[in-house]
Amino acid sequence: MALVPLLAGIIFGALALPRGAAPEEIPLPTIDGRVLEHIAADDDARAARVETEPLASPVRAVGSALRAFNAAEASHADAVTIGHVRDELGRALRETPGDAADGLVDLRAFQLAHFLAEAHGFDRTGLVSGELREVGGTFIERMTKVGWCDHHHLAMPDAVRRAAFKLTWNHTTQLDHDPRFALALDETRALYAFYFTHPHASEEQRARFAAAISAAPDAVACERAEEMEAKGTAIWLLGKIAELGRIDPTYPAPLGQAAALFLKRDYAGAAMIYQTWLEAHPSGDWSLRVKNHLQAALRANERALE
Repeated sequence: MALVPLLAGIIFGALALPRGAAPEEIPLPTIDGRVLEHIAADDDARAARVETEPLASPVRAVGSALRAFNAAEASHADAVTIGHVRDELGRALRETPGDAADGLVDLRAFQLAHFLAEAHGFDRTGLVSGELREVGGTFIERMTKVGWCDHHHLAMPDAVRRAAFKLTWNHTTQLDHDPRFALALDETRALYAFYFTHPHASEEQRARFAAAISAAPDAVACERAEEMEAKGTAIWLLGKIAELGRIDPTYPAPLGQAAALFLKRDYAGAAMIYQTWLEAHPSGDWSLRVKNHLQAALRANERALE
């Protein structure tokens, strides 16, 4: 019986020691699902209200101009046509009264509801409807290019689709700097959590890497091209992690950056960040995990230098 405390101490100590576990994923932001449900319910209520209470004429003009712009982009219209519909959208927005912000938010919710319905239709049939082009523009095309759409199945869950639509809508209408249209923090967190679990190299790099892999004359060249794609993906991730770190002060951006550097095979850079983190946070929820990652980064760096 006297050995029990000693054995318990040994086991506990062994469990607490760093084991050199490599970071397999980027730390995800904490998302309050109840907040997302409340926001979705508010958007749905706004969209339903538009069905029974028509929007003001200037706001409807913005909606029509936005549909025309999205349709032109989705059909890859010529530059003159794109310029014309963009000018019409700008004119409609300038002619909207300054107190019409709430009406524009209702318009966004109304078009969001149509977008979600049409995107679900695409999931079922694989057909990009005219309505989806008018409210979503090149959405399906963009999702396919970055690998987020496979055999007409969109990887984005509804919460992320909602956030992505709003972000694009705000950007297209040039209202992305108006706080009245800003995404809630949990919407942004949901979007970036999707980014971190579905990373990709930039669209230009993806095309170049795919061509290099298909043209690789042997396994060594193919492996080299795949390594370059992995590094390109890590670079994209680093940018997204930095963005979220600026937006969300609760997100442990340095740990995300260290994990991305490890994936990029910059083991020394990852180890430096982990070491700095531990010096500032010697204990806490992340301490044991970071110690494990630090050991893995140091060992990987040693092997890389051999």
